Amino acid sequence: MIGSRENTPSSGNRKQDTGPGNKCSKTVTLEERAEVPSMLFFTLLNRVRQTGICQLSYSGGTVFKCPQLRQLIVLATSVIVDGGGGLPKLDPNSSNTPLNLNEQVVDALDICSSAHTCPVQSLILCNAPLRLSHASRLANILQRSRRSSSLALVSVVLANVHLSPTSVVSVACALAQSPSCLQQLVLERCQVGSAGAAALFEALVYNRTLWKLDLSGNHIGDSACPAIARALLTDSCALRVLALSRNFLSDRGVLGYLAPSMTSSHLETLVLRQNPRVSTLGIAALRQAAAASRSLYASSSSDQLGIIVDF
Repeated sequence: MIGSRENTPSSGNRKQDTGPGNKCSKTVTLEERAEVPSMLFFTLLNRVRQTGICQLSYSGGTVFKCPQLRQLIVLATSVIVDGGGGLPKLDPNSSNTPLNLNEQVVDALDICSSAHTCPVQSLILCNAPLRLSHASRLANILQRSRRSSSLALVSVVLANVHLSPTSVVSVACALAQSPSCLQQLVLERCQVGSAGAAALFEALVYNRTLWKLDLSGNHIGDSACPAIARALLTDSCALRVLALSRNFLSDRGVLGYLAPSMTSSHLETLVLRQNPRVSTLGIAALRQAAAASRSLYASSSSDQLGIIVDF
């Protein structure tokens, strides 16, 4: 995963004209002026052009310029970003903190998808937070992503990306907008919480395209279960795969909401690994509901096989 280094030997430095009338005398690299790319950037650009996959990280202290990011994104169908390691740990909500790589990519994607057709279908952001301003920008990108527009995001993955409660609500509001192209959403270890999860499932009542949702590792408890059940019982909800591993669900939420809603839902796979408060009683109830679902589908003409419960 390569980026463009500042002051690379192949690019050299060029001093701007300091003649009369020119107020700027700062020495800038050619990369900063986006005139002649460095050899590293040219190699990455050529790789993205050939594969359609753009992988970015702070490997070796590399720094990406906004014009370079835009050049890469307009050629990519998949963008994979590891934003970790570039900046010291600072307050993610502070407006004075420099932008991390995840936020720079969101900015570039926002510009590209606003100006012209953008081919990106899959976006993966890892290991650096999104402040409210950029989470809201990502939500706007999701709202813009429709089949008839210039962008068609099908899959979005955020892994170990801190989101504030307000940021999660922004994403939920984007999910509630229909029609949309988004089919898969993974928010793993994003500190979504029970309230954030409830907001996301309330949005799924109005969403007809999202078939996979992974909220593993987000401190989700039983208070989110009523919203989960409402979404599962909604005919228009397209959810087929739901992952809630490494959370704080208990028998109360499972017996009162999840198990009763499963047989009437479109759900095919439910993953509940590492929820230590779910006892053998809760597991048995879910398996019974899954078996009833399989029997229901077996007696109908549906091609579905019922629900698979993974502990």
